[in-house]
Amino acid sequence: EIPRSELDARGIEKLNAVGFDIRTAEPAIFQAKVAADEEEYLSRNKKIYICHFFVGWEDVKNKDIHGLKAPDGIAYKSYNHIGNVESEYRGVWDIKPRGISDGQTDFIKEEVTGFIPCEVMVMVGLSAVVQGMLKTHVHTTNPIVHLVNDSSSGKTTAAMLAVSVAGVPDIHSTSLFMSCNATYNALITRMVGNTGMPVAMDELSKYKGDFSSAVYALSDGRDKDRLNRNAELKKTDKNHTFATTIISTGECSLLDRCNNNTGLKARVIELNASFTKDAAHANRIKDGCYRNCGYLAPKLAMYATKKGIDYVVGLHRKWSEQVSARIPDNPIRDRIGAQIAIIMTAGELANAALKLDFDLKKALDFILEASGDELKSTDMATEAYYKFTDYAKSNPNHFTRFFHRNGEVTPCCVTGCEIWGRIDSGLNKPDDRGTVVGEISFTEQGFAHISKVLGYEDYKLLIKQLKNGGFLNCEKSKTYRKRKLSLRDNSMTKLFVLKEFDDSEIEASDSFTEIDDDYDNPFED
Repeated sequence: EIPRSELDARGIEKLNAVGFDIRTAEPAIFQAKVAADEEEYLSRNKKIYICHFFVGWEDVKNKDIHGLKAPDGIAYKSYNHIGNVESEYRGVWDIKPRGISDGQTDFIKEEVTGFIPCEVMVMVGLSAVVQGMLKTHVHTTNPIVHLVNDSSSGKTTAAMLAVSVAGVPDIHSTSLFMSCNATYNALITRMVGNTGMPVAMDELSKYKGDFSSAVYALSDGRDKDRLNRNAELKKTDKNHTFATTIISTGECSLLDRCNNNTGLKARVIELNASFTKDAAHANRIKDGCYRNCGYLAPKLAMYATKKGIDYVVGLHRKWSEQVSARIPDNPIRDRIGAQIAIIMTAGELANAALKLDFDLKKALDFILEASGDELKSTDMATEAYYKFTDYAKSNPNHFTRFFHRNGEVTPCCVTGCEIWGRIDSGLNKPDDRGTVVGEISFTEQGFAHISKVLGYEDYKLLIKQLKNGGFLNCEKSKTYRKRKLSLRDNSMTKLFVLKEFDDSEIEASDSFTEIDDDYDNPFED
């Protein structure tokens, strides 16, 4: 049993290896023989057997599938259907429905409707259907929803609830609920060919690879580009991509495990909350998920097909505008809004198609509140400013220090440590953002080192962001100022100078090493 696409010279070589006597130089003759056999089979049986190996939405405009109705040229592939045509799923995912369709809907209405965190998780699971449908019509990345909280807060149960809309929520090798105890290649390979069914990854701490690379690949829906043995770019077809919603769980923030690139914040929605009422509620949800699962996603896809792609695109546009209006102004607000809008669109479609009666207003309030801290820290410059100033104050021995009072400067030297810059406190300078009470200056080498420690990949880009944000005291058309770094060295050093707008935590103290009055004033621009 081989794919039709492999009925070529190379495929015939494989057939020869298992006993077929076919000349590899004549694949066209073999292909014609297969086509003739199919015609004879159809003339006798009047029906052809159809199977599929991938799940979710597929472009079927140029495919000849007897009886298929696809008004927008796309059809949803579930366990036993391609759109309205019977087809058996032969892939790796465990998506065979359990129980009965009405049983899953009744369970949702009884245990989920009315409890907003669980309502949101059902919407998150169904958002994979929306994401797969919109992938070629709206520029959005795959939503990654990370559930973060202490143990016994219902994270795993909530993730099970989300994936149960499309398949079995057991944690095993072929489930939509997978373990993070895998390599990068294994994670990405498991995803390919999925364009509409949610996938959950439990206990993210088990993943030992580079979190930033994994997040980018999962969000973009494809693996990194690779070269073949001839140093040529390998061809990527649709079966090597995916469009879905990924749910992860963990007791620590996913973004804390990644670098601090702003782009990552537009790709991850972190929800910090309690996701079940209590232990008894969690057990009832788990039991309900096991008994009846796998029906809601295909039902939602059927409804979306009837409404049409233009209708779904319009819903997403409406929700994008509403969500963006409620997010603090920052450079990636619209990108975050578009991500959350996928979840909200799924909720509105689910209410209409499945009669779930979810409270969409409260659901959006919950998402914004549960991810509030992350939404407020999406401005790269502001976040970096606080991280760098805090880091400098936590490592004062690596900075020369100067205390200003009544026009006089008290210098304090640091010995025995690598010097990363200088700290000036006690200032009182007017500025567009407020009164500058201090400055923390970094050498280029020191700034690059701290950038690496804090997880910023490109410190030069970060400097430009800080300048644009009004945090730098720099020369005109530059990003630095030349100042003396050490009293023993009269040379001027290029320093990146961050302004301090809050009360300084650094005071002159008896522990400072006092310097004689015979010195040049180092505070020179």
